[in-house]
Amino acid sequence: MHQFPMDMDNKLIVWDLQHSSPCFTCDSEDGVTCLSWVGNSKYIAGGCVDGKVRIWDSLSGGCVRTFSGHSDAIQSLGVSSDKNFLVSGSLDWMVLSGYLRSQSPNEQNLLPSSTILK
Repeated sequence: MHQFPMDMDNKLIVWDLQHSSPCFTCDSEDGVTCLSWVGNSKYIAGGCVDGKVRIWDSLSGGCVRTFSGHSDAIQSLGVSSDKNFLVSGSLDWMVLSGYLRSQSPNEQNLLPSSTILK
């Protein structure tokens, strides 16, 4: 079992509750406002204050992908049951989607949900 406390120095720390010790630390350029496991995989999606969604590897703590497109802080995240799509809601009043299975490295743009879901 894991817990995800966030502190004021823009770090996400994943704790192993069984052993009462940190597993790893994820650095974020801005604060993290919400989190979601990507299904039962090793990946954690984090919505950030800077309007980006970052995907972290829960085993290494490394950021493996960044999605951009929002102009304000992310407030909610969801992952489709097939783990193919990420949906994010932001203070910019937009709901955007990203394709998680893309092989594109690094940063990708989120698209309006209606574009993805057609």
